[in-house]
Amino acid sequence: MRRAWRVLVGLLGVGACGGEPARAPTKVDAAVRPAEPPPGRVVYDFLVNRPLAHAHLGKSLVLDGTSADFWKYVDGGWKSNWYVGARDGDQRVALVQGIAGVVHFPLDPDDATPAGDLRLAFTVRPAVERQSLTVFFNEKPVANLALEDGYHEYEVTLPKGLRLVGENSVRFHFRAAGMMAGKRTAAAFERVLVGPRGVRDAGQTPRANVSYGIGGDARRALVSTGPARWSYYLTIPEATRLSLAFGSQSSAAAPVDFAVRAVSDGEPPVALWSGTGSNSWNTVTIDVKAIYTKTVRLDFVVGGAGAFAEPRLIADARRPERPHAKSAEHVIVWMVDTLRADRLAAWNPETIVSTPGFDQLTREATRFSRTTVQGNYSLPSHGSLLTGVSPAVHKLYDEKDRLAPAQPLVSEPFQRAGFATAMFSSNGYVSDKWGFKRGWDAYRNFIREEKPNSADEVWKAARVFLGDAQKAGKRSFMYLATVDPHVAYNPPERFLKTYWPKPYRGPIKPPQTSEQLYAIKIGKLKPSDEDKRYLEALYDAEVTQNDAAFLQMIGDLKQMGIYDKTAIVVVSDHGDEFFDHGSVGHGHSLYQELIDVPLLVRWPPLFPEAKTVSDCVEVEDLFATLLEVAGLDSVREVQGESLAPLAADDGPRMDRPAESFHDGVLRSLRAGRWKLITWSGARMALYDLDGDRHEKKDLSADHPIALRYTRDAFALLHAYEAEWRKPLWGVVTDLRPAFADEIGM
Repeated sequence: MRRAWRVLVGLLGVGACGGEPARAPTKVDAAVRPAEPPPGRVVYDFLVNRPLAHAHLGKSLVLDGTSADFWKYVDGGWKSNWYVGARDGDQRVALVQGIAGVVHFPLDPDDATPAGDLRLAFTVRPAVERQSLTVFFNEKPVANLALEDGYHEYEVTLPKGLRLVGENSVRFHFRAAGMMAGKRTAAAFERVLVGPRGVRDAGQTPRANVSYGIGGDARRALVSTGPARWSYYLTIPEATRLSLAFGSQSSAAAPVDFAVRAVSDGEPPVALWSGTGSNSWNTVTIDVKAIYTKTVRLDFVVGGAGAFAEPRLIADARRPERPHAKSAEHVIVWMVDTLRADRLAAWNPETIVSTPGFDQLTREATRFSRTTVQGNYSLPSHGSLLTGVSPAVHKLYDEKDRLAPAQPLVSEPFQRAGFATAMFSSNGYVSDKWGFKRGWDAYRNFIREEKPNSADEVWKAARVFLGDAQKAGKRSFMYLATVDPHVAYNPPERFLKTYWPKPYRGPIKPPQTSEQLYAIKIGKLKPSDEDKRYLEALYDAEVTQNDAAFLQMIGDLKQMGIYDKTAIVVVSDHGDEFFDHGSVGHGHSLYQELIDVPLLVRWPPLFPEAKTVSDCVEVEDLFATLLEVAGLDSVREVQGESLAPLAADDGPRMDRPAESFHDGVLRSLRAGRWKLITWSGARMALYDLDGDRHEKKDLSADHPIALRYTRDAFALLHAYEAEWRKPLWGVVTDLRPAFADEIGM
């Protein structure tokens, strides 16, 4: 069973008023009318994406402990002390893990958010007798309560002087913990509300994807029994419009008001549409040009009992058919260890690094300009690259970890299909020691053999293997893990002189740069500005050295007459830092210099020449991509999905997220221009990579809507990361129907 209820959140309330939690609206008996397909394409379906909706009963935000909805307010379980979906009898509840739990929720600065003191209301049952509770608002104590046995609602005032613009927190700290539902917990929460002080919003919690009937015509909808709001945090694609139907079961004498509005950071709310409805469905198409490309909180507001049916962003451009193309006879992955994307001209026109081979391939390939690796050093990133799953599944975080024998490697389906398969690696981690040897007909690791390991040596061995496969009439798949420009930075003089033509007499010794980078990290070696420039010159020279070997490979493939029968992928496993954020090397942070890598895919039948795809993608997507290029069936266990449809489709679509891991202490998520980094202890930073590609200015305090947008995506992905499969569930910023159906929302 999937972990549909693994995480939890709680928030709002104190003042002993025993009461039952509100239940879901009753579904209508009438058969649901099939949705009429809109012309063009559906870019975003709000009902399918209902797990991303923030429901408000009147003006009170609802944190529903009986639903998987709670993940949004506890970062999906990242460093939080909650269990979601435990059972107390026949009721699902959210349990505090131990004696304390924190929830985080947005209070955005606009007319939809109460301005004064807030009312925190929560329905809770203590796990022990004579339980007491202290409530903290943004880590300031605001109430001490003695709790009665059984479920009761309590209310607490959250003073306006303590509230923050954007993200706020409430911590529930109990006296003691007991046992409930097999968990050590202090209490079970059914529902938490945050809203205006002195206002008790009546009615049931607003629901999504509920059947709502008017005059025998039932449709799937956002449904409320009273005034309500559903808020989605998202980025609006260009060339889209909003389509929906609205209506109420009320009489014509008492029509219900409806509205759609948008709020973006630093700007006043935009009223996109308003109307009234009663006793019939009314269909409208709403112009959203005013918010194209903006990250907004999009509000669906109803003034009484009513529903928004089938709200969707639609576009005229039709989605292209999945391409059916001839398969490559040979597939080569040229992996360049430690290659920063900004060293290549296609990613950084100001680069001084000469890479004629990679430049040539860029003109013939599809370039994925926003590619993220799942780890900041070779082991976790290769784990994702070669298995097609996230570190949460392959679990290669640390040198002590080993790949599980049951985890499929990309080599295995190629081998089963009769391909000649080979790995030639100059990376010590990409070896049999960590479980990467399976599925290869030929396997060599030059580092572990203590043999020359430059990229040209790798290609010499690979060329012999490829020639033998040709003679045998076999298709082939080769993974070439080249190691230059990894430390030690020790390029031949013919490459170095381009970047350092003068004598150098400082402390940096090229053969010792691996040890010296560590000495710099710990402060034992303090390089001068010239030493820093020399280090970069050594690195840049090794990039050019690697490119020369790649160019030799291209020439040999043409000489062998198989260049146009060969699919070529160029990718890196991580970058290297050169004092971008005060350090050197890799394996320590999740800034772009370490996790933003180049990705080029050359196979013209599926990947157009000289095309750039700006969607965020992950290296875990390469497994499925390589199988499609070769015409092989997908592998069920793979979490990534083929990149071929992205290369073929120029229509509008939602941002795609990309995630990175650093052991158990750092996580990052990028969606479009926004990059979220989370540290242990709930610290977060938000960067706008379009305007600040070096990640120097943290915008988390100034852009609460963009922060909540990325935080929602991170929370959802973290909550279900071990089960997530993009081909089935989509991506966390644009879900497919199976996701909400499987988790029970």
